Amino acid sequence: MKKMIAACMLAFVILPVFAQEPEKKNAVFVDLSYPLMGLIYGGFGIGGGYERALLPQVSAGGNFGYVGFSLENIEYLGFDIRADIRYYPLGTAISKFYIGAIASCSSISITYNSSRQTSYPFTVAGIAGWKGVSGSGFFWEPYVGYRKAFGELKLPAGTGNIDHLSNLINGLVFGIGLGWAF
Repeated sequence: MKKMIAACMLAFVILPVFAQEPEKKNAVFVDLSYPLMGLIYGGFGIGGGYERALLPQVSAGGNFGYVGFSLENIEYLGFDIRADIRYYPLGTAISKFYIGAIASCSSISITYNSSRQTSYPFTVAGIAGWKGVSGSGFFWEPYVGYRKAFGELKLPAGTGNIDHLSNLINGLVFGIGLGWAF
């Protein structure tokens, strides 16, 4: 009888340590890539989104972002709405390593000498990241990927060739998300 009581007491002490918390199916987050881009170029940015687990290892989500800055007397304003799907091969959706695909629609306005041109490129990207979710649900999420924009980028007269702008919509993409999973 004493052994049975001791075993029960031990189980009450040890099992909660190994018990897994219920899976988190939703996440809301702030995407710091937009404010970082604004900060790097001396402007302003804001971004955020939502993610939902659809299957045990698959999630889908949406994201929005805004960034505005001036560089070499040229004003840039960008708004981005994106949809993404992620696959989590090492765990359940909304935790650990993932690979994913993004499709986004953007509005990019470029102003130079009171002349404004607006473009609406469609962008696709492949990304990989790590979502480190704590027991309380707080998470941080570094990610990196490559994106390609489709559609003509219209430039106001007199701007010439703006090489650094093509790097903003094509090429390497990276960022950090901070949020809460529930």
